[in-house]
Amino acid sequence: MRYTGEKKKNTNDAQPQKKSPKADENIRSIKGELVIAVDHCSEAAAHEFNPYYQRMLLKVPKSCSNEQHSVLLTKKESQSASFGKCFLDDYPADKFVETCQTLRVLNAVRHYEIGIPLTEAQYRRLTPDVLVNRLINRHHHLIALRIAEYLGMKTDRILVHWACEKVRVQSKQTNKKK
Repeated sequence: MRYTGEKKKNTNDAQPQKKSPKADENIRSIKGELVIAVDHCSEAAAHEFNPYYQRMLLKVPKSCSNEQHSVLLTKKESQSASFGKCFLDDYPADKFVETCQTLRVLNAVRHYEIGIPLTEAQYRRLTPDVLVNRLINRHHHLIALRIAEYLGMKTDRILVHWACEKVRVQSKQTNKKK
């Protein structure tokens, strides 16, 4: 056999991203354990700090990156897909969606400009309300507002605190000029 420089395709490597019929066949053969596998991937992603590996475990589109807090910007970006999940008819997606939401919030506060390296377990114990309060106290009003909007929380206290801080800072600057 002559070497042509081309890589020989391995038919055993079923790649779901390329819609391989072999992948479909393999997934259907393990359908019984698929619920457990999807749950384990979701749980593993929740414990992972690196967004790249989170996306790998959840198969979230790359548009959901952690660049400049874009994690919370649009609802369209929050749509995620798991290849294995699409083969399950009765899979309750609530846990998967909740994990994705939690990761979006955690990745936003883990950003170096915010600097709160929370784990998923700490976030659960802390509650989103307490996290928003901590962000307000650290004067990260914009990210607190975005997280509250994303999670469907009331934003009044964030906006009031932000406005009060603006007035306080402005009055300090005015007093220094006199």
